[in-house]
Amino acid sequence: MAQTAGKFNGDNILIYCDGVAVGHSIDGTLSVSQDLPDATTKDSSQWVEHIQGNRSWEVSGSGLVAFDSSMNAVELIDFILNSNDVSMRFSNSNAGDIEWRGQVSVSSASFSAPQNSAAGYDFTLTGNGALTKVTIT
Repeated sequence: MAQTAGKFNGDNILIYCDGVAVGHSIDGTLSVSQDLPDATTKDSSQWVEHIQGNRSWEVSGSGLVAFDSSMNAVELIDFILNSNDVSMRFSNSNAGDIEWRGQVSVSSASFSAPQNSAAGYDFTLTGNGALTKVTIT
């Protein structure tokens, strides 16, 4: 049975890369999509029909830069520079709740340093293979 009941604060969901929470995050989004190849024929009575196609997923987020964080902008950029895939979890870590897991490639990571404002980062993790939904134990 789920630990978290009803509506909850988004602050409870974190993105983890190789088991470490992406530090000082501001937001995170999990997106899942599916191609829908056209399967319309003359027998479709002029109604568009499709079949289920390839599925894909990605996780994106942003946060504030902290060079002393164990998983932040520097590490995300290093994953790209070193061509490393990484394990990812999108989770609140409460036993009984669900989380999503999978292997990802860091497809983009940016670092911004605006004048008189906090330095920030943005990133996109692209799924490499299946996204799995599991119950947290």
